[in-house]
Amino acid sequence: MTHIPNFPEFDPDNDKTNVGKRWEKYTGRLENFFLAMNITNDARKRALLLHYVGEHTHEIYEANKTEPEPDEGEKYKTAKTDLTKVFTPKKNELVAEHEFTACRQKESQTFDEYITELRQLARYCSFTNTNDRIRSQLISHCQLSQLRKRVFREPDKYTSLDAVIELGRSMEAADKYSAQIERDLGFAKAITTKNTNSKGHINTKVCKMDNSLHQPCPNTSRIIHYYKCGMMKCHQQAKI
Repeated sequence: MTHIPNFPEFDPDNDKTNVGKRWEKYTGRLENFFLAMNITNDARKRALLLHYVGEHTHEIYEANKTEPEPDEGEKYKTAKTDLTKVFTPKKNELVAEHEFTACRQKESQTFDEYITELRQLARYCSFTNTNDRIRSQLISHCQLSQLRKRVFREPDKYTSLDAVIELGRSMEAADKYSAQIERDLGFAKAITTKNTNSKGHINTKVCKMDNSLHQPCPNTSRIIHYYKCGMMKCHQQAKI
């Protein structure tokens, strides 16, 4: 008897408000599994689909399956489509477009996560040019104000979605790097202020082991070393 590899069931009752998206992800993972296991036979793919989804989803399929039996080569696709119609009913296009237009980048979202959300919402819309609509939405409602300024200054340079995405990614990365440098400089300034003596001189010494400047940390018993490259490290106190 051939061993059937494990694969999780699909629970249509868990989080019913997102059942359509969960079903789409589930079938996507299942098809990747078929590819990895080199399962190409159409009838076997349908049989595995109906086996893996579990008893409850299989009952839903039996109540909504296409009759008569589809031709060879269409069995898996038809079974998947029958269940997709149940879990993902046709969406009102006006509602879908409103949800897309109202979508703003959240503070907790990265630029790429916002792009992914817009692409998912756009799938239910009937845009003539989806990329242009996503481009406009990114420019208007992403968190990067400097991106808007750049695009408005050089409109001919950012006419494509790819150009705006590349700009947004580079600006987001630059912002993160700049913020990290500012945090490091702020920490160094605070440490220097706390370690200034009554005459205004910084209590630093040169370490004989690594030639770095160092001073006592005001919050711990450790020693802070400042290197020429700009890096700081805390070490246990040692004789110099």
